[in-house]
Amino acid sequence: MTDVMTLPTLWGRRTMLGERGRDVRDALFLAAVGLLLIAVDLVGVVRPASDPEPVGRWWFALPLAGLCALVLVKRRRPLLALAGGVAMLALDLSLGGSTGSVLGFVDLVLAVALYAGRGAVRRVEVAVGAAVVASAVAAFVVVGSASAVVQAGLLAFAVLGTPLWWGSDVRRQSELVRLQAARADDAARLTVLREADATRAAREAVAADLHDALAGDLAAIAIHSEAALSVAAADPSSLSVIRSSSTSALTHLREMVTLLRSGESPEPAPSRLSDLDDLVGGARERGLCVEVTRRGGDEPLPPAVDRAAGRIVAEALTNAAKHAPGASVRVVLEVTPGRDLLVEVVSGSRPRRVAATPPDLATPPDLAAPGVGVALMRERAASAGGVLDAGPAGDTWVVRARLPLVARSDPDLRSGVAAVSVGEVPR
Repeated sequence: MTDVMTLPTLWGRRTMLGERGRDVRDALFLAAVGLLLIAVDLVGVVRPASDPEPVGRWWFALPLAGLCALVLVKRRRPLLALAGGVAMLALDLSLGGSTGSVLGFVDLVLAVALYAGRGAVRRVEVAVGAAVVASAVAAFVVVGSASAVVQAGLLAFAVLGTPLWWGSDVRRQSELVRLQAARADDAARLTVLREADATRAAREAVAADLHDALAGDLAAIAIHSEAALSVAAADPSSLSVIRSSSTSALTHLREMVTLLRSGESPEPAPSRLSDLDDLVGGARERGLCVEVTRRGGDEPLPPAVDRAAGRIVAEALTNAAKHAPGASVRVVLEVTPGRDLLVEVVSGSRPRRVAATPPDLATPPDLAAPGVGVALMRERAASAGGVLDAGPAGDTWVVRARLPLVARSDPDLRSGVAAVSVGEVPR
């Protein structure tokens, strides 16, 4: 079996062999037609009838053979073939001229229009124009009649100008076809890239939704499993949280799988700020002491802001339960006069453990890659046109987000966010 890597090379060789085969076919066809025309005595077309010594007809086979040889290289060396054709045509005309040689020369002019460079074609066009004018002038000098001038000019244009014009038109049409094919290929590649971008965006959305749906429950399982294993007698409340969190995680996972199989957009719940009571209730079951403060209007939020704010609060509470279990958390929601929603979640430091903890269980397992939670919160804020800062502030961890309630082109939405000395600290 032929190696796939060699297919382009084989294709190029086959194309080259096909072009050479066509050139050989053209040369043989020209030889056959030219010899036939010589055999029927279509020679001496430009020799005056009063010439007492016409040459033998088969002498015209010499320039015909030279033209056939030049046809073999017309595709690779069109200008060289044309120059040789001019010499062969001059020899043929010196013998009296034959129709077969004229046909071969016309083929070489056509090859220049098809295969030569653009600059070379323009130079040949100028030369052809000059040759047509020179033919007309020569006819006027020799014959001295207007009809001879017109006939000479038309004959020169038919032999030189017509194949050049025809070949140039065919070449332009071929280039247009290639350009359209290239544009079609570009459009196909662009479609593939767009589909790839859409697939990647869908995967990122699924990954974010899975994180939002399962991270909190799995973190609670890890934390309370540690608490249960760190004492001799398991704490019933910890085991209860483990069971409820496991059930919740399985329910969310089942919902996500069902939505993905049905082709709908996954939207784990609770995932909106309107579900804040459920979010706070779940955080309190994990041992957090959560205090909620609302300021400003109580009107319904835009759907994008409702979802983004809810997921930011849910992620901030999950991080607090994972890194500072049992800590106090303050959630502040404020609608500013500038029609922004400020979301602030401040979690305290982790309280001191009462019971001794084995060294290998001192730190709960990190269920997400470092910084994933903060990155997802920033993405949620950006999806609603807002900004978010997160980082340590003294002994606390602060998450602040500003989400616009109305669309506007503010060049710097960060201007209204209270400054917090934050860095990209993994939580």
